[in-house]
Amino acid sequence: VNIMKISHTARQDNAPEKRVELHLHTQMSSMDALTDVGKVVKQAAAWGHPAIAITDHGTVQAFPKARDAGKGKIKITCPKCGNTFIRKS
Repeated sequence: VNIMKISHTARQDNAPEKRVELHLHTQMSSMDALTDVGKVVKQAAAWGHPAIAITDHGTVQAFPKARDAGKGKIKITCPKCGNTFIRKS
């Protein structure tokens, strides 16, 4: 069996003006996403993004992990927290 090894260049964000993700659901948003908040925040910080907004539905449980992953290098916000309302009849 011949296996050829090749080098891998990691994805980079070379944009001069960095984006801000304004709508991110994580594993804490029930049945809505599989995103690991720690991995996403680390990657955004590594790419130089200034902030990220977590919009999980009805919970803020992702924030401790997001804060720890950001290590003060990125602002983390919850603009609306994917508010869920239940109408009482």
